[in-house]
Amino acid sequence: VAPPEPALPLPATVGFDMKSTELSNEAQQLVEKMAEPARRAGKIVITGYADRNSVANAKDIAISRALRIRNKLVENGVDGKNVRIKYSTAQPRHAATVDVAEDAVKLVDGEGPAAKN
Repeated sequence: VAPPEPALPLPATVGFDMKSTELSNEAQQLVEKMAEPARRAGKIVITGYADRNSVANAKDIAISRALRIRNKLVENGVDGKNVRIKYSTAQPRHAATVDVAEDAVKLVDGEGPAAKN
């Protein structure tokens, strides 16, 4: 029996096709590997990226990418209340990053600055 694959260390980056918010099979496996270190980290921040010079609705795409990863992490045992969502459209990237949060602020509904409450 082969040993289980090691958990992916944070920070980690998940790539997306230019206009896509869907996780490829490879990206889903990558996010699943992030779940263990994300649970151990306590609070994490997911930043979605979309290049505003490449796509018209870059903000919505960037936020959707981060939320897609958040939902996959929650499916894999990460407490959604410990996840903060951010976005950036300033960089020419089509990705999302998962990292340990720098702050220990209690988050509402697992969402940070991108929430529209």
